[in-house]
Amino acid sequence: MTPHCPACAASIPEGAERCPGCGTAAPPPAGDGAAGPPPDLPPRYRVERFLGRGAMGRVFLCRDVALDVEVAVKVLPSDLASDPEAVEQVRGEARIAARLRDGPGILPLHGFESHGGTWFLVEEYAPGGTLQDLLKTRGPLPEAEVRRIGAEVAEALAFAHAARVLHRDVKPSNVLLDARGRARLADFGLAKAIAEASSRRSGSSVAGTPTYMAPETMWDGKADERSDLYGLGCLLFECATGGRPFEGVYHEIARAKTAAAEVPDPRVRSPALSAGFA
Repeated sequence: MTPHCPACAASIPEGAERCPGCGTAAPPPAGDGAAGPPPDLPPRYRVERFLGRGAMGRVFLCRDVALDVEVAVKVLPSDLASDPEAVEQVRGEARIAARLRDGPGILPLHGFESHGGTWFLVEEYAPGGTLQDLLKTRGPLPEAEVRRIGAEVAEALAFAHAARVLHRDVKPSNVLLDARGRARLADFGLAKAIAEASSRRSGSSVAGTPTYMAPETMWDGKADERSDLYGLGCLLFECATGGRPFEGVYHEIARAKTAAAEVPDPRVRSPALSAGFA
């Protein structure tokens, strides 16, 4: 079966690492081969297991033997790691993200490093996995739980916006759950930087996840704090209903957002939701 891009639904050629349309990482292959060969990391990071693969590359649970703590290591795809311009773009965003590491509701970024031609990001490990994983397992969440998650993500955004930093890719896969189940927002600017670098290499004008992108970012690429809040609204809609407010390929979503005066009422899908929450 031909794989399709999780962001824009375009067909992805067999063996391609990224979507030719928007630059999003291709879905991992089925079976044990999803992890691929182990990454070339410095001795400080001992690989314990493969966690998954997303837009930013493969993710591994590692032990930082110098500090004796578990960390999540995100290995950049080889095509980007060999591109100096892409590396510098990610480095710039990593420096910005690192300034937010002590903020409430933010998953700390510890470093952006290279070893033997491998470039990787080191983040705090969140054992609860992603919010996207939780939704796949449980489906729609109770309203009270969605409110709590929304408040925690909003607090992280408020801290970042006060520091004049935009996230630019708020979505369930960028929200991690810590050991206590609290939502932690990750990858400020990083996923978007990688998507932009991939789009530049592929010649595509699309960089981002269309479902969660505010209309203005789809039309002219402009973004501000309100763009992040739009993404948060889409995230809450999905948490509460199990579906996304707009579905389809990139141009279908852009057309729907242009024509719609407002997003669909989530109570159509989940009647038990309170009017205030909707």
